[in-house]
Amino acid sequence: WSYRTCGPGGQWLGRPPEYLPPGWTNYTLCFIPEIRDLMAKLYKTSQEDAKRKLKVAESSRILETVGLSISLAAILISLIIFSHFRALRNNRTRIHWHLFVAMKIQLVIRLTLYIDQLITRAEWNIGFKHAGIDNTPLLCEGFYILLEYARTAMFLWMFIEGMYLNNMVTLTVFHDKPNYRIYYLLGWGLPVLMTGSWAVVTAYKYNHTACWWGYSFTSFFWILEGPRLAIIFVNLIFLLNILRVLIMKLQDSLSSESQQIK
Repeated sequence: WSYRTCGPGGQWLGRPPEYLPPGWTNYTLCFIPEIRDLMAKLYKTSQEDAKRKLKVAESSRILETVGLSISLAAILISLIIFSHFRALRNNRTRIHWHLFVAMKIQLVIRLTLYIDQLITRAEWNIGFKHAGIDNTPLLCEGFYILLEYARTAMFLWMFIEGMYLNNMVTLTVFHDKPNYRIYYLLGWGLPVLMTGSWAVVTAYKYNHTACWWGYSFTSFFWILEGPRLAIIFVNLIFLLNILRVLIMKLQDSLSSESQQIK
């Protein structure tokens, strides 16, 4: 819930501590404690200091948008290369292709949201309110659900990459053609269950804020973030195991060629 403060002169007061401009509505109680603490730190000293911090955040968002655009261009070029050259079509690059597709989906959604926020919030500043993704119920939540699905799929395909390389190097029984049905279920199907579970819980317990603002600070976001961190840890184990096997094989040979490879 939100509230406004009436001043001694019978007028609505603005944002503290300067109480300018008049008529400010306090929505802070609508947010979770983590968001309220962040906002309190933002406006702790003065309005001017808060404006400087927001300016830094805006500049950082511009840099992030440029970096995401470069990444998207690199991903598209990589997909074209994999699709054009038949010599690159093998089991490993096929997994690469799906990983890059998941990355591309995430980048497109994130850039779309950032550009939409830039347009709509810029128009708010000059007094016009434009209906966009950022302020349209259901559409905004849908975009974030799709974004988290793409992120989860990206992590799952990273796990498949690590598992495939680990099996190729350490387990001779897996040298046959991999079962891509299992890979597809794991890389594209499992994220549906994970993201769907998170979306249902979030819609039920976090429906009091527009566009689920600040949802990544909630405890139930660990439904997605926990498995992602676990995948990073498992891939680190795969990497260490692959290095261990390669070093052991290289130590068995004393040729100059093996030393160069090492």
